[in-house]
Amino acid sequence: MRGVQLVKGDELVGVEVIEPDRSLLTITTNGYGKRTPIEEYRVQNRGGIGLIDIKTEGRNGSVVGVVQVDPTDQLMIVTSAGKIIRTRVDEVSILHRNTMGVRMMRLDKGEQVVAFSRLTEDQVGDESEDEEAEADGAEGDAAPSEGSAEGAGDVGEASEASDGSEATGDGADAESEGSEPTESDE
Repeated sequence: MRGVQLVKGDELVGVEVIEPDRSLLTITTNGYGKRTPIEEYRVQNRGGIGLIDIKTEGRNGSVVGVVQVDPTDQLMIVTSAGKIIRTRVDEVSILHRNTMGVRMMRLDKGEQVVAFSRLTEDQVGDESEDEEAEADGAEGDAAPSEGSAEGAGDVGEASEASDGSEATGDGADAESEGSEPTESDE
């Protein structure tokens, strides 16, 4: 039995069982994507040639995959360089079918999106409970030792950390985009 008739150059990247009140999220190799209401995709017979979901010429690149999402879900997007971002689905624009989409992730030259995954509200809720339990357990921990980067200086005042870099008490020493994590960041 044939589900869809593929034309030369096409390939199947995803299959979804439709659920009501959801949208279809599509992400491309060049970091673009969009959400489209399921209602915009008309029902077709078996062996149909399908509908255009997102434009793949030019800036977008080819489709990495599609998944049904709920506005309460989150996404994890992974690149060929090993970078990963986590974002909320409700931050992704809802656009019509057969459009270009919006930038989901900035990529370096030669880098591509290779995979993404949906995190449901239940999965995110379980994680939040784990983080709260860890935070509750950490409240009774001892204060940082003298000379550690965490306890150095007053809020907003820079001081030298044990690794020779500057550390501030205002969180400015946290890992920033493009910087390498230090031992204290791990």
